[in-house]
Amino acid sequence: MLSDDPPPRTTHSILKTQSANVRASCYGWCSDEHREKLLERLVGITGAIGFDGKVNLVEHEIVYGPAVEVPPGTRRKDIVLRLRSDVLSNNNQFISFHKRNWHLSHQGAPEPRPNDKEIIVQRVVNESVVAGDQFGWLEGLGYKLLHEFTRQGYRFSYGKVVLSVSRMYELTEKHKVSTSRLLPQHRDIWLVEIVSLPQTQDRVDGVWDDLHGVVACLEGLVKMVPVEEGVLENRVIVNVNE
Repeated sequence: MLSDDPPPRTTHSILKTQSANVRASCYGWCSDEHREKLLERLVGITGAIGFDGKVNLVEHEIVYGPAVEVPPGTRRKDIVLRLRSDVLSNNNQFISFHKRNWHLSHQGAPEPRPNDKEIIVQRVVNESVVAGDQFGWLEGLGYKLLHEFTRQGYRFSYGKVVLSVSRMYELTEKHKVSTSRLLPQHRDIWLVEIVSLPQTQDRVDGVWDDLHGVVACLEGLVKMVPVEEGVLENRVIVNVNE
């Protein structure tokens, strides 16, 4: 059950370093029938001998866009902002809604790596922890809630890389993670995401080999797929009649 505790009255952001804000990532999918074998292999790769097979990744993401529609004759795209938080603590305990650490995130446009467009993309991701009434603060900036979802599954760490195996759920009631419902298109597959920790621009090249190494270890269980740049686009597309 969600806590009824009110949010703090003041809001402020705790900015993270902005120099290390470039991430490299690649994506794939695994069938549900191969999930157990995939998890076993990830335990072997990462050395996570304490992994008990239980879900350790439940992430709540709320997406905001401008409340005022773009009028005809002006710009056609607006930036979206995301509030993201882990729902589980480090020891897998549920964290009530207003007691979570919410991160405000703006993701830059994806950029395919030259000569490696099949799997790896990189993008600038600016994040900060927002304390206080995050939702009222965004509304005060002229933003409104567009949609929200949860991502549930498994998370592993390996050097400078974070690996996740997850599925997407929609919320049938606003902000209530307990009402999460699995999206139909995710019933038989799991999304596999391999993402580097934030790097400075001059060091991001160093993690590409790490990502390729993990991908090679997952061969036969995970089908890596090219991701269209539009799928990772971080803008609201507004169609207007001329």
